[in-house]
Amino acid sequence: MAYAYAFVYYLSMVAWLLPLLRQYKSNLFLFFFVLALSDPLTFLISKHSPLTTIHITPIACYLALFVLSDPLNAKNLKKIFLAFIGVFGLLSSFYPWQLAYIYASFSHSIILFIFIKRALIFVAENGRVNLFHMVLILYETSIILKVVAFLTDLERGFAFFMITNIFQIFIAGFFIIYREDNPNLLVNLKNE
Repeated sequence: MAYAYAFVYYLSMVAWLLPLLRQYKSNLFLFFFVLALSDPLTFLISKHSPLTTIHITPIACYLALFVLSDPLNAKNLKKIFLAFIGVFGLLSSFYPWQLAYIYASFSHSIILFIFIKRALIFVAENGRVNLFHMVLILYETSIILKVVAFLTDLERGFAFFMITNIFQIFIAGFFIIYREDNPNLLVNLKNE
């Protein structure tokens, strides 16, 4: 079982590096940049320092949230909220491991909300659904479910964690092929 986990873990790392090339210069490049580097950096830091994934995961989650929030154009209340989430994430990485994963679940829930909002705005403005947005929403939902399963039931949660990682490798394959601006991913909501 340990070999299967290691294989899926390393394959996932490689799989999430590749979308970075396809998403270059897209609106979500920085988000994919954080996704691409979070696992390899977590692996390297945990191998060469006393820090573990529990210490690094909240920081990676915060960075993903931070780059999606457009903090340079954010209003003051949004900046305060982002700062609060960042401090909470940093603190959660030094307390029991469950708190770090609760923070990860919370951060990814906010990211999910951002993607749902983005998808709804796109539908309202264009009268079409962008399947790229749907895959982003599916991806974030799978992360939240993976973390919650891991938190609530370590024995079966680990198996679900593995299955979800494999599923997310296929999602990475989608992001290797498609960008948000691909017209082939648009589905009309109105009959014409």
